[in-house]
Amino acid sequence: MNRILLALTALFIVTGCSRKDEYRSLAELIPSPKLSAEVPRPDPKMETPRYSYPYSSKRDPFTPLAGSAAALAGASSGSQGISSGELSNLELKGILRDRKGKVALISASDGEPFVLRSGRVYDRKNRIVSGISGIIKENSVILISQNRTVTELSLKKQNEGGSSNAQ
Repeated sequence: MNRILLALTALFIVTGCSRKDEYRSLAELIPSPKLSAEVPRPDPKMETPRYSYPYSSKRDPFTPLAGSAAALAGASSGSQGISSGELSNLELKGILRDRKGKVALISASDGEPFVLRSGRVYDRKNRIVSGISGIIKENSVILISQNRTVTELSLKKQNEGGSSNAQ
């Protein structure tokens, strides 16, 4: 039994070695494909274009699609700015400082946010609200409309309505 296995193994080795000559002759018969010497290289000056979201014509991707916040966002998205009569309905939410100066966060009575920066008022889509300019003070903001109506908005204190030590 061992002799038969040994004989079969030797037979496979001998027959396997003889096929190498056949492969060598096939390689001589089939010509290798010719490659062009020049390979086009990408221009190092060209940069891939970055994608920018056209937010002026699309909806804000961070506003919720459903719920009460979505109804509020949908109702206030159609506003075209602030009229001079609506200046009294605004509320100053906060004043921040950054490298470029002060930034005031303002909210309308319907929840529409506005930002006062460098004397200009911007809406939720970062568009300038025409007809209104402003000045940021330490704890208040002065808004001036196109017809020279002046409105001052002050920050509300956190502990307003709390305990006071009046005797």
